[in-house]
Amino acid sequence: MKFSLVIPAKNEEKRIILPLLEYYAALHRRFGSKKFEIIVVVNNTTDRTVDTLQTIRSILKTDEIRVFDIGTTESKGRAVVFGLRKAKGKIIGFTDADGSYNAQEVMKMYRKIVVNKADAVIANRYAKNSVLVGELPWKRKIFSRLFNTTIRTLFGVPFKDTQGGLKLFTKEAVLAMLPEVITFGWACDTNMILALRNNNMRILESPIEWSQQAGSHLSFFKSGYEIVREVWTLAIGQYVKRPLVALSTPKQ
Repeated sequence: MKFSLVIPAKNEEKRIILPLLEYYAALHRRFGSKKFEIIVVVNNTTDRTVDTLQTIRSILKTDEIRVFDIGTTESKGRAVVFGLRKAKGKIIGFTDADGSYNAQEVMKMYRKIVVNKADAVIANRYAKNSVLVGELPWKRKIFSRLFNTTIRTLFGVPFKDTQGGLKLFTKEAVLAMLPEVITFGWACDTNMILALRNNNMRILESPIEWSQQAGSHLSFFKSGYEIVREVWTLAIGQYVKRPLVALSTPKQ
């Protein structure tokens, strides 16, 4: 298995159809039959997301789309981690269900991790050559930049977009990273990056084309307490349990 793509999906029956078909067509064209898989992990869903996905699988007559319903957990991070654990590919990525990152961007990231022999590649929406289609809501933009500044200051990471919804890893990086993932909400992506750094993994950033999609489920300010709690948990883990590693610089 060459490539696995994990897609967390919460109440996505209306938005996931076109992105899923696009990913499926692009990966089938690039890798061929049975050489890739798309793992859709449905969590805390009250609509017909699962039925929609099963219908797509039936129409396409494919086993390359795998669907898991993990029940009522609120966390996108838990859905992503579940999918990463199930993935069989030599390269494993995850992306959002709304199609914010198109299939061409996924394949660009795949080429970058292979050609550069990196352990991980993360999308950077704020890179000089990135293209943003549509404006981020002002609340989301402000929170995103404040959060990133806090993370860079607190943990000494150089990355400008720790929260980007498209990340790719080697299988070896995933296996090294997952035991250290202890937060599953807004800070889960940061937790992954810190875990990679703790294991001396080479992380690259990649400029990206990103499209703003309507219908976001995120509510940053309502989740303020959980965000602070998760960042505090990460800080304890880095500076108390692994103080020397926390102050090191990741390979790039």
